[in-house]
Formats: sequence, structure tokens, C-alpha cells
Amino acid sequence: MIRWLVVGSGAVGRAHMAAIGLAPGATLAGSVGLEAPPDPAVPHFASLAAALPALRPDAIVIATPHDTHHALGMQALEAGVPTLFEKPVGLSTAEARALATLAAARGVRAGAVLNQRACLHHAWIAAQLRAGRFQPRYVGFSGALARLGGWHADPRRSGGGVLRTIGLHYVDLLRWWLGEPQSVTALLSGEPAEDRCAIAMRFADGALGSLQLAATAARSLGPVRTVLEGEGARLELVGHAIVRSEGLAAQPPPLEVPQPGLSYGPGHLAVIEQASAALAAGRPFPVTLDEALPSLALLDRLYAAAAAPAAGH
Repeated sequence: MIRWLVVGSGAVGRAHMAAIGLAPGATLAGSVGLEAPPDPAVPHFASLAAALPALRPDAIVIATPHDTHHALGMQALEAGVPTLFEKPVGLSTAEARALATLAAARGVRAGAVLNQRACLHHAWIAAQLRAGRFQPRYVGFSGALARLGGWHADPRRSGGGVLRTIGLHYVDLLRWWLGEPQSVTALLSGEPAEDRCAIAMRFADGALGSLQLAATAARSLGPVRTVLEGEGARLELVGHAIVRSEGLAAQPPPLEVPQPGLSYGPGHLAVIEQASAALAAGRPFPVTLDEALPSLALLDRLYAAAAAPAAGH
């Protein structure tokens, strides 16, 4: 049984606590944050420094604002505790790279919570692509989301706006499914943090990827929608679920059964299940920091393209 310490008591931290409570092979050792968890039986600490010697956890999830990931991560890795970082790992790619370097130097397992990869239907699509059963010529994501608030809307704390705080999930899926893009273009709008993004990527085989997000609504107008189109084949997704499949020999797996308390869908539960199994078997986390770094670097490339659209990025 892997004993997890969750650092962060906001919405994402509570989502991880709920996932740990549901995942076989995992148990919640304690939490760190401004607010204690609902269960008074769970040990709670005001700081990671106090929690580490008291609990001696097997693993840590860092689910705090982005500008705190680096310092907390350095502390956890220096203590030798395997650590999962909520995306985007650090306030910048440089911070994430420093964490990966320390983890390698200390021989400590470190990974990223890219929970869209863990969703069953997203993983099934990746398997179809790897097996050559589907060659999409176009992959597009679009969504109308609630306005960013709190620290998410402060680029000094979040590192950006809707592209970095939400869009990273879909930038990472494009890279996971289609590989590294040959060229990128990006348009961002909104101050001080962008609340709209329109992105296009061209890949080596000619496939086109796009992402359009608007975080301007009073509340989210529904999950992000995804379309994949190829030679005589088409997939449509709402959120993480395939709702239409045409022209593929293989049928998608059944929909994942919703679990109560998982406010962000099934991805966090799958992340904790897979990470716990990896730790128990002595394997690296499913998405290591080294694997996450290229997606973070791709974000930097997109921000640079938006800042200098005529420079030919």
C-alpha cells in the first residue's frame, strides 16, 4: 500500500485526495495546506517541512499554485521522496528542468500529472495511432470555459493564462498523439493573462493540429470537444469520452464509470492507480518529468510565436 501525502488543499488537491481514497494500492497518509481535509482522521500539517518527518510518506503529490512547485519540489526531492507534480510542473520550463535534474542526481522518481493521458479513451487513441490503425490528418480541440480567477489569472503566479493553465493538457495530447510539430502559430488575447488562445501546429506527415479555447464565460459551457479526422475515419469526443466513431476497425472501449467525488473526471484516479502500481513495482512514474519537459518547451514555443507572429516560428 502506497502512503501518499497531498500538498495543496484547493480543488485539485482535494481531487487527488478523493482519487487516493478510491485507488487500490493507495492510501492517504496526510495533507499539507491552508485548509484541513474534510476527514478529521487525516493528519494535516501547515508545511511540508513539518509533514515529512512526522509521516515519512511513500510518495507526494504537489497540487499547489504553480509558483510554489519549484521550492516544494526541491524540498520533497532532497528528502528522497518520489514526487508527482501537477501540471505545468513549475512556473517555467527552466524550473521544471531544474527539478528533473535534481531528481536524476538524487535517484528519486519524479513525474507529472498529465491526467488527460490517463483517460481510457485518450490512451486507446494513442494505442491505435502507435499500431498504425488510424492516421489522422486533422486533430482539433475547442472549448468555451469559465473565466480564470484567483491565482490562475495572475501570470506572476500561474506563468500564463488559459494556454498554460488549461491548454497544456491539449498541447500535450497533440504531441503524444502526433509527435513533435514542425511548425506552430499562436494567437493569444487578454490581459494580464490571456483568456483566449487559437493555435495551429503542422506535423511531419502533414497532419494539422488545432486548439481553440476561450475562458470568458461566467461558467463553463461544457467539456472541451475533440475531433480527429483521417482517411475515411472520424472520432469525436466530448471531454474524455469518445461519443462517435466512424471508419475504424477497432471499437473504442466502454465509457468509464463515473466515480463520486472526482470533480475532474476519471483522469486523476487513473494517475494515482498507475503511479501507485509503478512505485510498488519499482518502475518510473508513467509520465516522467523528462517526458513532460518537451510539452512544456512546446508551450514556450507557442508563447514565442504569439509574441512574434511574423518571425516564422
